[in-house]
Amino acid sequence: MQILAQEQLLGRYGLLLSKMVHLKAFITYPQELQASALLALTQLMAVDGTYCSDNVAVLFTLLHKRWVLQCFTAQCSASQCAH
Repeated sequence: MQILAQEQLLGRYGLLLSKMVHLKAFITYPQELQASALLALTQLMAVDGTYCSDNVAVLFTLLHKRWVLQCFTAQCSASQCAH
């Protein structure tokens, strides 16, 4: 039995979570919700290789966008934003 099979509770939750983080509007959600969703996403990615490969690109894209937004809103120091 697969942990993230769609018939299982985690499978349904994983599908919902994946759809949510793939939304373009996700980056505008409250930071607490974004952080919680990305943490849950990484935890599910750790237990299922297919789920991981389906979501790894969006994970790194969102992490990068959050970092860029923080830099442009002056929430991080100049040394953190330097490339």
